Amino acid sequence: MSIKKEILDNIKSLPAMNTTTKKIMAILGSTNVEISEVVKIIEYDPALTSNVLKLVNSAYFGLQSEVTSIKQAVVLLGLNQIYRIVIAVSFSSLMNKPIAGYELPSGALWKHCVATAIASETIAQMLKNSDADVLFTAALLHDIGKIALSTFVDEYYNLIEEESRKIGESFEIIERKVLGIDHAEAGAIILKNWGIPEGLYSPVRWHHSPDDCTPAVTVDIVHVADSLCLTGGLGIGREGLQYRPSIKVMKRLSLKTETMEMIMSRTMTGLDNIKEIFEI
Repeated sequence: MSIKKEILDNIKSLPAMNTTTKKIMAILGSTNVEISEVVKIIEYDPALTSNVLKLVNSAYFGLQSEVTSIKQAVVLLGLNQIYRIVIAVSFSSLMNKPIAGYELPSGALWKHCVATAIASETIAQMLKNSDADVLFTAALLHDIGKIALSTFVDEYYNLIEEESRKIGESFEIIERKVLGIDHAEAGAIILKNWGIPEGLYSPVRWHHSPDDCTPAVTVDIVHVADSLCLTGGLGIGREGLQYRPSIKVMKRLSLKTETMEMIMSRTMTGLDNIKEIFEI
């Protein structure tokens, strides 16, 4: 059996996504969603409801009185914040674990993904892009494929290291050469298997290789945000500091060095502000 076949079988064995989370992600970016519909989806899941209310009542939001219902939470915080809380509750335990194959200690992958999500949202706001919520979620999950590949990267790391010495390419290129698949493709397959809309899994699939797909602003933004956070030292692990944003993408988004510095500064501030809600 090929390594890639083993990996694909491993991906198939991953547990299905929580139905409530899947429904919430399916309506991300919709402009005609009724608050009552979102409330009903969340309230159908008692465990999620409990965790959402716990976070809403945390010191981070500093609300004057206790919030006792999802409807009240949505009215006070808005749908965007509720979407973020639901995604955080749903994926933090999965992505907060150590990822041994990539030499990422507990919490490092999640911190990198949260930072990339904040950077993506910041870029979207600067460009007046209306997909901020979709981008935040796609960026939050862009490295989910590392969870599926971690064991295999660890097992075949000597081969990966040998190839790295030979050809000196970026980590994901060597990863694909040795394993037959990289973590970006693995992540997209996971989300596709979970029934996630293409608008969310496409940036995951192409976040390291935006020049290999049809140009899309969501892909470009997640690519730049991810590269920025890696070069800033957030979540580098075994991959090192090999990533640089595509020149073509930088031109398409009209981003300059000084703009990138401002985005990184806002990302670090946002990361500090949001650490309680995202448990990082």
